[in-house]
Amino acid sequence: MTYAVDNRPQQASEGNSQLPAAMGFLGIAMLISAAAAFLIGPMIPASAVLPISIAVVVLLLASVILRKIPGFSYILLVIVPAAIGVMLYPILESYVDAGMGGVIVAAAVATAIVFTTIAVIAWFTKKTLYRWAGLLFGITLGIIAISLLNALLLQLPVFSLVISCAVVVVFSFWSFIDIQSIRDSRVKPVDGALNVFIDIVNLFLSILNIFSWLRP
Repeated sequence: MTYAVDNRPQQASEGNSQLPAAMGFLGIAMLISAAAAFLIGPMIPASAVLPISIAVVVLLLASVILRKIPGFSYILLVIVPAAIGVMLYPILESYVDAGMGGVIVAAAVATAIVFTTIAVIAWFTKKTLYRWAGLLFGITLGIIAISLLNALLLQLPVFSLVISCAVVVVFSFWSFIDIQSIRDSRVKPVDGALNVFIDIVNLFLSILNIFSWLRP
């Protein structure tokens, strides 16, 4: 996610030059997450998913400040995907154990379609949403608070479905903003890649939850 609200136009050529670097960093983040999932994930019990999820949320919020430290973005590019990979393994394992491997595949395909569509539109359109970033950040914090409330106290399954739908909408907007931030050189490639990685993970987990509800 990015939080800048300045919408001054930048040279498109700068964004084009940043794209290969950002995609390279995104690929690294994906590989780190996958490695952490397969190497560390099997050692994590299902009961640890919630504490790890909370730790990941805290880390992501802290990263807003930590990225300002010179060079720390590269450390976050390792820590954040690794933590998310460890968190994902027990979740995906529970789906597989329940005979819902097909739901995982369907959610992954749907995520790829949704994100790719948004990314293409964002890259080629002149319309920007930078001015809405502050509002989106507030909504995101609200969703986090409500999600924690539901996970720790309410524990209402149908409420998690509503939250997942909201997350898909919010992170679709974040994806739009983050892709344009790379295009317009508003962020460093490493930060842009981490933003996009977080967008994709949130979209995938939310779509996965929605599809699990739709499964007959």
